[in-house]
Amino acid sequence: MQAPAASSSGMSTPREVVRAAPTGRWRPVAALLLLAPFVAELLLGDFALPMAGMIVVMLPMYGGGSLLIREVAVRRGLGLIGILLLGLAYGLVEEGLVTQSLFDPSYADADLLSQAPLHFLGMGAAWTVLVLSLHAFWSIATPIAVVTSAARPQLRSPWLGRVGLAVTGVGLVGGCVLMGAFSRTSSAYRDSVAQVAVTVVAAAIVTAIALLRRAPLPRAGSVPPPWALGVVTAVLGSAVVLWAPRLDGWWSVLVVVAAVAAFLLPAATCERRQGLGRAHVLAAAAGAMAAYAAHAFANPALVGDASPGLDRIGDIVYALVAGAIVVLAWALARRWPATSWRPERGLV
Repeated sequence: MQAPAASSSGMSTPREVVRAAPTGRWRPVAALLLLAPFVAELLLGDFALPMAGMIVVMLPMYGGGSLLIREVAVRRGLGLIGILLLGLAYGLVEEGLVTQSLFDPSYADADLLSQAPLHFLGMGAAWTVLVLSLHAFWSIATPIAVVTSAARPQLRSPWLGRVGLAVTGVGLVGGCVLMGAFSRTSSAYRDSVAQVAVTVVAAAIVTAIALLRRAPLPRAGSVPPPWALGVVTAVLGSAVVLWAPRLDGWWSVLVVVAAVAAFLLPAATCERRQGLGRAHVLAAAAGAMAAYAAHAFANPALVGDASPGLDRIGDIVYALVAGAIVVLAWALARRWPATSWRPERGLV
């Protein structure tokens, strides 16, 4: 299919952008579907190497969620902040409705709600801000950033048509139902009607805020070098996944909130700069993946009966796979102009 014709201003109209359906789009679709569950669970170190096949089971939920959020972001012009907001809504649904971890006091036998408890909500602030940050930044935004930075310029438009969107949506719902059923077999806890209502309303509000926002048009201005963004992301990500969980109560909440703010403030500025290119996006994602890999080495796997030695081998394998993915994405990104990843409205 031919690329959409340019308008008189030299820019494609929103309808023309949505109609674009370049060939070869199945490659980034498949890459995103696979990368999202890999980052979310395997690279984090939650699954021992013998359980790596679980990525297939998690693909509809994590992969489907990331893919749909990417498609909405492109169609609506949401930009990075919009993607993170939709990732936050995704996290609310998964942890509040699917796994119920936001409210289950015995979830994973970890007593998660005792740290910085919010008794009136039946939640723990420390676990809530941590797990929702993990979903927004890692489960959703990081895979989208890696795949988008490597995609051909012609693939800046939507990748899915109506049928693809419907299939992905059905897969996402089915994956959530499957994971919810599995979670409920290991716990007798059930959310109350009030907790379900609070979760649904919160997710709806966050989604509405994301959809009402538009990414700013790029302006002239410099941005830090890619390596600096990668280092900053790795440091801030490590503070979230390594340091914060080891602190007690509200100190943990403070570290996560501070790290998120320290990332969002400069990110919102860089998003407005024309100098932001593929290398910057990929470097930031690589830093986030490095923090997850460090978490895996610092903590034992939660799923899978593996010896310490096999657990460490799994961490090494996952880290090597992540490194290979970044190198491949970097090689592909270098084939295209520095800022060609950015569609007309500065979308990711």
